[in-house]
Amino acid sequence: MLERLRTLTRFAVDLAARTSVDPPRRGSLECTDCNTLDALNVLATCKRRGTTEFGSRLHCSTRKQTSKAFTCDFCTATIKVL
Repeated sequence: MLERLRTLTRFAVDLAARTSVDPPRRGSLECTDCNTLDALNVLATCKRRGTTEFGSRLHCSTRKQTSKAFTCDFCTATIKVL
């Protein structure tokens, strides 16, 4: 019985780790409209400066601009990051 309890505890910890919501570290966000995964690290263009660089689509290293939303690559819905 004790071994079964340990197995259930390991399963619960593993499940919690896989379902935790921490978008910037995870590397992608799921679109709530079409359920596709949108990567955060892509070739992105800064809206203010117009420079294009590889990296996070939420942060421009040239002007230090931080975005709070971007569009889904598949359905073009706006994904807001809080």
